[in-house]
Amino acid sequence: MSNATTEVHPDLADFDDPLASADLAISRGEIDDAVHILLRNWIGILTGPRHAEFDVLCTRLPHAAAEDPRILAVRACSQDALGAHEMARVFLARAESSVSRLQDEDAEARLPGLGWHLSFANMILLDGREEVAQASQQAWSLLGAGAEIDSGSRAAAFLHIGWAHLRHRFDPERGIQSLQFAMREASSSGDTVLRSRAARNLAFMLAWAGKINQARMALTHAGRLPRPVTSWHLNSVGDSQAAEAHIAYLANDLPLARKAISELQDDGATAATSFAGTARFLFALTAAASREPALMRRASLELQLIPQSDSRGVSWAAFRQTSQAALAEAAGQRQQAVTIARRLANARDMPLVSVVIAGILRRSGHVDEALSILSNLEKHQQLPYVRAATLATAAVTSARSGDSSHAHELLERALRTAAAEGCRRPFCEWDLELRQLITAHVAWGTDHADFIESCLAEAPSTLDPHDLSKRERVVLAQLRTTRTLPEIAEALGVSKNTVRSQVRSIYRKLGVHSRKEAIHVIVGNG
Repeated sequence: MSNATTEVHPDLADFDDPLASADLAISRGEIDDAVHILLRNWIGILTGPRHAEFDVLCTRLPHAAAEDPRILAVRACSQDALGAHEMARVFLARAESSVSRLQDEDAEARLPGLGWHLSFANMILLDGREEVAQASQQAWSLLGAGAEIDSGSRAAAFLHIGWAHLRHRFDPERGIQSLQFAMREASSSGDTVLRSRAARNLAFMLAWAGKINQARMALTHAGRLPRPVTSWHLNSVGDSQAAEAHIAYLANDLPLARKAISELQDDGATAATSFAGTARFLFALTAAASREPALMRRASLELQLIPQSDSRGVSWAAFRQTSQAALAEAAGQRQQAVTIARRLANARDMPLVSVVIAGILRRSGHVDEALSILSNLEKHQQLPYVRAATLATAAVTSARSGDSSHAHELLERALRTAAAEGCRRPFCEWDLELRQLITAHVAWGTDHADFIESCLAEAPSTLDPHDLSKRERVVLAQLRTTRTLPEIAEALGVSKNTVRSQVRSIYRKLGVHSRKEAIHVIVGNG
């Protein structure tokens, strides 16, 4: 195995092009120098357009150097960038096997940077969320401890660490910090493309964290990128559109969210990329929020394109199930929605998932379950939409128990948190109980009357019974009586299934979930 030194021959060090320098070193038989150059520069090279040249150079190394576990780990990432994902796993397995055969505690001394290169390769290639999170933490620590890499590779390393956090999302603040470092390092080295890539990723991470104002600012630095030429580049297709969709969804600008998602789908993004899959998740949420049947049908079809198993640290299964629960609730299939939501009750490291399913449970009357799910998001209570949803749900709980004063105090805190970021979504849902509490809150006294007004203006406008069809208005009139559904069907001369279908449609249009709530809406509207 090659023992890479910390210095290379002076004439090689003068090269501005590390690939040309490594090529010359291999040609002259200076293999240790070649390995050192490749290991210092590989992350930056593979993040750019010259990944194929890099891999060819690695194939020219003598057997001993080629079997160096650091080179094997690097080649695993090179193969992944080339799109040869299965071969990438083969190289990573060979690297791990080679390390296990060393059987001594001086491996790092003999092979400087071994832990860094292996942790970075694991961060890029592994699928499990916990594995990716652990590897990204190791990579972060080793980079901070002074991993020996070129300045261009340092910027790219921060970008990839941020990308890993964006995928597993255990520690959003660390991901944000990594991408901010990547932007600064790229600016210092004059790499405008990498800086733009980091800004676009940062915008999405900030949006996911509910930092809407900062996310919008990051998008101002997100210039256009060149045409993707590697598998790694394809992973970032649609990053800025996904950020815009996330921002618009949290701000409850549903038409803008759909527009951003449509642009992403027109941008060549594939189902295998994280942003395309995330966009389909957001599309399902916006379709469910709109209650528009055509959009909901399309969203259900789009869900089939979301990967069915977790990949590269992304919990696709949880996103699929959350989308299904939201669409089921919007379609009036409340029990199905609740059943799916309860399966996700322990998804504590996926705050948006938890907020969505808690909303489903709260609107179905299971307020205590909803509050328990949100209260368990201890690590994510600093996220504005998590904090706002938790406080709003606690306010509903207090109102139900008759403690009106405490309910309004909690609601005021929720509004303060949300208003600072323009995060309207938690207050614009199809939730009659919360809407009534918000409306009463204006009379109670608030510092956020304008924000409340904007939320109520954007809330579902389906409280008008005249939006119902003539037949639905007839059924609604029957719901105000003491007749059961079979008795209503008999009185109207139709089947029980017809009445059930019409009742579901009435509930959907009125934004309610029960006969009692439907009657309350009609009484409230005179």
